[in-house]
Amino acid sequence: MTTHQNRGRLEVALSPSAPEIRAARDALGITQAEAASRALVSTRAWIKWESGERPISGAAWALFRLRSRLATLRQIEREATAP
Repeated sequence: MTTHQNRGRLEVALSPSAPEIRAARDALGITQAEAASRALVSTRAWIKWESGERPISGAAWALFRLRSRLATLRQIEREATAP
């Protein structure tokens, strides 16, 4: 099985800090539970991301942004393939 050349790029391109995660949620005016639901994760996972206890995955961040209409798929694809 071969690894795709862009595997892992999404993680690097979409790695917000804990304050950036919190700011995005605050800007939307939603609770941590609502944010977690948009990212399809548990509320506890979201809390860990916001506190900086654990980094958010690029995929979860992209999904949250898409479902919150903070970014389009095209924008996320461009970010993931940017040098």
